[in-house]
Amino acid sequence: MIGKPRDAHRRSVGVLTACNEGADAINLFPGLAETLLEGIAVHAESQVAWGHLSQAFELLDRASEIRQSFEARDYAFRDVTHFKLARAEAVVSAVDGDVTRVKDVYQRLSNWNSEKQRSGVGTSRLFHLETLLSVTHSSELAWAASRPGGQVSSENPDNAADAVLQRYEAIESEARVLVDDGHRAFRFLYHRVMSLKSRMLQRCGRHQEAINLVHRIADYEDTLDEGEWHLVAQDTSVIRTLAMSKALEASGEPRTSREFAEMAVQCLEPVEWEVPVDLSLETLGWASELSFREWRLAGKIERLHDAMRFSKRLIDHGMHTRTRDINPSLRVRVQQTLKAAFDLRVEACYDVDRHTDESVIDQAFFASELARNRLLLDNLTILPPPRPGSVPEELLRELDQAKINVITSEAVWASEDPETNWGAHPVSSSPGSADPVEADSEVENAVDDRPKSSLDPSSMVAESHRYARLLRKVQRHDPDYSATDPIRPATLEDARDLLRNDRTALVQYHVTPRDAFALLVSKTGDARMIKLPDASGSFLEDHFGRWSRRFGNPFGTITDRESWQRLGEAIDDSLRSLSEAFIEPVAPHLGGHDHVILVPHVQLHAYPLAAAFCSGSVRLGDLFEVSMLPSVSIGKRILDRQGGVGSETLILSARFQSHASAKFERYAVQSRMGAESMDLSKLSLSEISQASEHARYWHFIGHGHWEGSNPLSSTLRSDSRNRWADLSELYSRLCLPSAEVVTLSACETAMKMPNQVDEFVSFPSAFLYAGAKNVVGSLWKVSDAATTLLMDRFYHYIGNGRSVAGALRLSQRWLRGLDDDGGEALRSGAELSRHLEQVFRPMARREAEYERLRQELKVELASTAAPFDNPASWAAFGCFGLGWRSPGSPKANSR
Repeated sequence: MIGKPRDAHRRSVGVLTACNEGADAINLFPGLAETLLEGIAVHAESQVAWGHLSQAFELLDRASEIRQSFEARDYAFRDVTHFKLARAEAVVSAVDGDVTRVKDVYQRLSNWNSEKQRSGVGTSRLFHLETLLSVTHSSELAWAASRPGGQVSSENPDNAADAVLQRYEAIESEARVLVDDGHRAFRFLYHRVMSLKSRMLQRCGRHQEAINLVHRIADYEDTLDEGEWHLVAQDTSVIRTLAMSKALEASGEPRTSREFAEMAVQCLEPVEWEVPVDLSLETLGWASELSFREWRLAGKIERLHDAMRFSKRLIDHGMHTRTRDINPSLRVRVQQTLKAAFDLRVEACYDVDRHTDESVIDQAFFASELARNRLLLDNLTILPPPRPGSVPEELLRELDQAKINVITSEAVWASEDPETNWGAHPVSSSPGSADPVEADSEVENAVDDRPKSSLDPSSMVAESHRYARLLRKVQRHDPDYSATDPIRPATLEDARDLLRNDRTALVQYHVTPRDAFALLVSKTGDARMIKLPDASGSFLEDHFGRWSRRFGNPFGTITDRESWQRLGEAIDDSLRSLSEAFIEPVAPHLGGHDHVILVPHVQLHAYPLAAAFCSGSVRLGDLFEVSMLPSVSIGKRILDRQGGVGSETLILSARFQSHASAKFERYAVQSRMGAESMDLSKLSLSEISQASEHARYWHFIGHGHWEGSNPLSSTLRSDSRNRWADLSELYSRLCLPSAEVVTLSACETAMKMPNQVDEFVSFPSAFLYAGAKNVVGSLWKVSDAATTLLMDRFYHYIGNGRSVAGALRLSQRWLRGLDDDGGEALRSGAELSRHLEQVFRPMARREAEYERLRQELKVELASTAAPFDNPASWAAFGCFGLGWRSPGSPKANSR
């Protein structure tokens, strides 16, 4: 983009105001319309520079309407007007990532100019070349936005990239001829096209050519006088210096590369908010990475401070940009760059804390918190926004659906393209690991090889534009209508507020490609930051890949006890290797505590961490009550929203259940809690939400189906066939203002989508967003009979006043055959038989129901050992939320 967007913004605001207030005059006077169209073109480009993409498209739509109305009357606008509008369309479309539209604009301009030249009517040659250069640069930006990493290598050529490079070369050739002929007006354009070409050469892997061209540009700059320097666009120096830095790094000159990266930052400083967002963030990210890498390799403390300084600027800039009205693909790219910045800043904070007298753990915690859930939190509300009576209900429903479509498309897009384009290589190789688990044939055959979704970016963009248009329509009815209720990132003090007493600790993990850390927070005393020596992002990614392939979906397909036993042993073996890296280094620091709140990171969300090992055969859940939070920000929101809690218990289930176990689970909750049962098959989500206003305990009995390729379309079902609600609807429409405990007694209700951009999308997070303070859910398909026993025992402990995390811990110990706090345990089939006779037989409506329950448990009843000690039977369930209950929680009907 040529020119200063901020100045362009000021100049064109008046023209836009005239457009809104003088529509009749515009229709009468073509000259005014022509001036207005040129002003709109400039204003659209300035809006893009400020990140307001939807406004830019609205301006272009307005311009199209005006132009079409005059063309219908056979009025021909000036060539300059056509060129300015075309250039604005290309610039806006490029930021939108719409390669096809930019290509169409370029072709349209070329054809139109050729016709003019054939008819003997030509435009200014300088303006023509300026426009072609701007559109070509837009083609490059659109290509880079559509290609993961925005880079090609000499081994993998790209036809679209070659076409962009050829256009640069054609413009450069024509400009050079004119400059050599003494046309000084073309000198700044010649300088700009060479700078843009150097960046494209570097993108195409032609590094030495890029270096040579930058040297030629430097020689050429010596010939520019002071007046000509004022014509050089703000981003030109940044572009070619960044190209030089990256080309030098690829050519094996890291120190010189870092020096040029710092020069690029210096060039950026006076124009940081005037150049495209991608360029600012890429420049700051590249400089941060190179400075940090030199610190790690050479031990130069000044480089560490440089990395801290650059990463802070990047995060400030990126967080400000992310809150603007920007299109989905740009938001994803911004978040990808921010993800790398957060990782680097946490690493740098650890090094600063270790090697200097400065304490920056609070900064590390804040950066780690910012890294969590940003895409989702930017789009969702904890509670639906108020429904203004002046807005038609049908329009609000359209807006809701459009919002769901945008959230879904962004989540899929983010999960498919998790890489950033800093071009950084790991400082040192991360520790490898050998998985001690070899897959059994029964398990391997049951793996669910879910296909990756191939989302068309143009459809994502279209959904975003549709949502923006609908939101503007709503705001015409009610200007104060707000579609968001953002969650603010939490601080270290906020984390301490989540701890109910001195015996509660919080452990926040942060995993980067190079390293992994645990931040320990207690009610009193200083926070500590522990580097996990055998853990890293690459280790976790590799481990999770094997875990998901091995345990992706085998639990519903294994029926014989021998295979089930081998599966449990495999789970423990895999958890041991994970525990050695992530749990054992932390456990010694948790002495003196009895409740631990874990805040996992990336793939750690997908593991049953309470079942992980502290040492030997001792599990984390054997020593502590364990609860998990998606982020401290969500925990803070839970505390902030605490008001009056309900007094009711609500059971949601299908009226008819095929398994006796599911029936007895409903009977047990009704007996323990005095609950009201509602038939899911007859109620909509809005009706359930209304009925749940005063529900303190909310128990779902049904089916969960996790959709790995598109998690937001995962569903809760009243039975195996009838869908009740999907995850996107729960996020956007469910409201549980009084819920203290939500129990999801169904398969796969705690499954998650961990990825590098927005890591935590799950049923528990949806219910936490809806207002629940604690959620109990499962990570995999579980036995109906084991679930019924676990849930009955869970509400037994809840009724006795236990915390949610404590009740789940004791229930799992009892089910495993280990003593609970009263010395009770399910140690054998005989113990199970006595328990069924004492607790479940009195609940039966008919004797036949009880006999069917015993038939479903016949294998376990015959066991001489603890029938459910296998982790596949009990470890799936976890407590998500704070883990504790509000003071004064009423006791239920304890048995």
